Amino acid sequence: MLYNMPTYVYEVISTGEQFEVIQSIHDHHLTHHPETGQPVQRVYVPAYLGIKHTPGSTKQLLSNESLAKAGFQKYEKDKLTGAYNKVV
Repeated sequence: MLYNMPTYVYEVISTGEQFEVIQSIHDHHLTHHPETGQPVQRVYVPAYLGIKHTPGSTKQLLSNESLAKAGFQKYEKDKLTGAYNKVV
């Protein structure tokens, strides 16, 4: 089953060109480019973890209105006096 096999990224050592290959986890890793025969090395890339919290959504979740609606209190430090003032 082709769709269950992982995609690996390889890089041509001399040129830095990268390409992807779908291989079984049981297959040996490539040592040469399948078309040109140039030496290659596997490139390890971090897994994508579909995170729903983008910086924009996090900022919205931590807005004063959202915090007040959730029942939280927020204090901010006054730059001049150093005292903490309740905002929410």
